[in-house]
Amino acid sequence: MILRVSTAALYRAFPTVPDALNYLKRFQDKIDGIELAFFTKKSFQDFELTADIKEILAGFKYNSIHLPIKEIVYADNSDTDAVLGKASWLSR
Repeated sequence: MILRVSTAALYRAFPTVPDALNYLKRFQDKIDGIELAFFTKKSFQDFELTADIKEILAGFKYNSIHLPIKEIVYADNSDTDAVLGKASWLSR
């Protein structure tokens, strides 16, 4: 079984994805992966994949992205194209 923790689970204590990642890095020997969870389109758009974040994520075997659920309507539109484009870029 794979144990992966979502940054959403830590939202109250660590409201931003980078804050949650900085906390979770101490558990790299206990969990297999991280889900980067974004609630809003703005939080996703503002997220930057810094060298520090890349280093933290590299310490986990499995990582995933949960796309925003607020401030966006997924359809054939420019918002969806932008979010999926960024998600694709982040996942490489």
